[in-house]
Amino acid sequence: MREIYENSAEYREVPQMTRSEYVDEYGEIIDYYQKQREEEKKFLPLHIVVAVLSIGVILYCIFTKSIVGMFVLLLLFAPFTHKSQRFYRRYGLSIKERIKISSLSFFFLFPLGSYFARIKQLDIAEQKQIQDLEDRKKLCIEIGTYNAEE
Repeated sequence: MREIYENSAEYREVPQMTRSEYVDEYGEIIDYYQKQREEEKKFLPLHIVVAVLSIGVILYCIFTKSIVGMFVLLLLFAPFTHKSQRFYRRYGLSIKERIKISSLSFFFLFPLGSYFARIKQLDIAEQKQIQDLEDRKKLCIEIGTYNAEE
């Protein structure tokens, strides 16, 4: 395979890599994503506080049985109970409107969930970049342009 590339006009554009370049790029990828995770961790306490406060408000509304609080809870958790299904049918709300109303309950826990989703996205992106680097290294080894001594 090396002869094909050496005889082509594009030989100068063939990827080349040394071991030190590979190690440097690998280290840069790891450092970049580590910094990104540290930035996300700064906001974790805020996400936890919002989730705890929202759960506290929900529990307060349940235990005090305030009319406004119970109405809000009915709207938040309406699609999950049999009685609320009848309530929605009686007032003629469509399924689309029910979904909109039920999505309010997830608004309170959204920041915490988005934190974990962001960490997962960072892990996936890091693995993808590492895999791309490994693929370039493998290509360089196959065509004979990888220098493991440097």
